[in-house]
Amino acid sequence: MPVTAVFAEDHEGVVVTCNGIVTGDELVDANARVAACVSCRYQLWDFTATTRVVAGAEAIHRLAIQDSAIPEWAALEKIAVIGREESVEELTKFYELYSSAWVGRRRDYAVRQFSIREQALAWLGVIEPPASG
Repeated sequence: MPVTAVFAEDHEGVVVTCNGIVTGDELVDANARVAACVSCRYQLWDFTATTRVVAGAEAIHRLAIQDSAIPEWAALEKIAVIGREESVEELTKFYELYSSAWVGRRRDYAVRQFSIREQALAWLGVIEPPASG
């Protein structure tokens, strides 16, 4: 399966792993389950194993609409996206545009893209940040 979502035991977060060629419809289907988790403090979308992301403006807009329906009282604080491909960068950029400007968010959560998984996990507060120096 190109997109799988695994929820933490305490439902504090969810890790969505994408493999191979991923379509916008597959992302929307996975996000329907993810956005319904009102106890999730974070979402981690990992695109490092994808060969290509094929998601047009309509699919990204649908993702933004799904997330705009997350209640204000939900726990969501951060969404991390991991991936180096240009298509992942475009997905993240257009998601931010649609979700904040066009759809409007009911709540304020941060979205950030990473190329290294450990950095994303540290930003989400799942692991301790690496020591600098």
